[in-house]
Amino acid sequence: MPKFRLRPYCVALLASLILGCGGHHTTPPPPNPPQHFLYGRTSAGPNIAFSLSVYGLGEDATGALTPLSGSPFTITQSSMAFAATGPATDTQGRFLFVATEVTSICCPGFGESAYSVDSNTGRVSPSATALLDQGQFAFHPSAKFLYIASAATRFVSQISYHGIAGVDLSTSNLTPIPGSPFSNGQFMNSVSVEPTGHFLYTSGLLNTSSSTSAFETYAVDSNTGTLTLISTDSSPGSQPSGTILFHPSGKFGYAFNIRSGNRVVDLYSANATTGALTFMNTQISANLQNPVMHPSGNFLYGCIFITNQPCQPVGYRIDNNTGALTAISGFSLGPGFVYSLTIDKTGQHAYALSASSDQSSTQILVYSIDSSTGLMTQMPNLTITVPALLSDIVAGR
Repeated sequence: MPKFRLRPYCVALLASLILGCGGHHTTPPPPNPPQHFLYGRTSAGPNIAFSLSVYGLGEDATGALTPLSGSPFTITQSSMAFAATGPATDTQGRFLFVATEVTSICCPGFGESAYSVDSNTGRVSPSATALLDQGQFAFHPSAKFLYIASAATRFVSQISYHGIAGVDLSTSNLTPIPGSPFSNGQFMNSVSVEPTGHFLYTSGLLNTSSSTSAFETYAVDSNTGTLTLISTDSSPGSQPSGTILFHPSGKFGYAFNIRSGNRVVDLYSANATTGALTFMNTQISANLQNPVMHPSGNFLYGCIFITNQPCQPVGYRIDNNTGALTAISGFSLGPGFVYSLTIDKTGQHAYALSASSDQSSTQILVYSIDSSTGLMTQMPNLTITVPALLSDIVAGR
């Protein structure tokens, strides 16, 4: 009697029929992997501890946030600053910078503790990689260098000024750039780097014995990060006195200045060859705080501060030819006290902290951004609740 033999394609068909019996057993698709990270830290309270928590969140392609594995991360510091600013991250999300208090013989000073970040998981290291000067940050577009407008420190009765500190981010222990600090002995309170990375700008006081303000322009060595002074301008009222937020094109920048005792936003054109800035006009005659530029350069966001009132969120359309700002009609982030706005690297989503009126609860609100109008639309289904003392959020990788 001949043996009955199944052909290979019959075996495959029979196997599929057998496995199909008893209903469908479809494996659910894996969750969307994080494409970006978001970090927040708890604010300092009256009982200062030597450790604090950093909350890490992963953002997927839809804008949804999910706590990272191991979050919150406990980081250890020598002491935590009462008036801590930050946190901050470098442009590639390799480090998280958190303000810390540094003890001295006489008085406390402040610094920035740098913690390494795992680029795959977003995990923050528990101990600091380096302790840096505290001040306003400016990252070089290459992501190789960090410049800090170093704040003054007091040693007994003597105040010392540190000019601009330069940090090499490509080194494992974040070593100083050759020649750092630059403008040592000067009190520089702001520092900005334009998009090509060829020029750096800073403003402050020329020396400890004079109240003469100055605006300085430096050439940046793209290989070493070393700064070379190009010009010093002490003429009152003509040059920026605060931080400059440059348009991605590098053609112009917005300086957050004080004129006649009032905070304003001034527009300057930038010479790509010499780095010289030329005042054009005042765009906003109000105190615009927490400015955030959309990655496309088409929109500028922030909030207008008015004494004894919640900071009012605002949005502006940017004319890419002239730099002129036009208020976005109907712009709103919704009801409630909304602050600490940040935009992800794609420019598709924005995140903001929203606190209840009694500050007992805090949420992170998620918004989609209309690339044509600049309007933000809240996505309530993606809102998450975070610790009430979470004071800042910042985009990582």
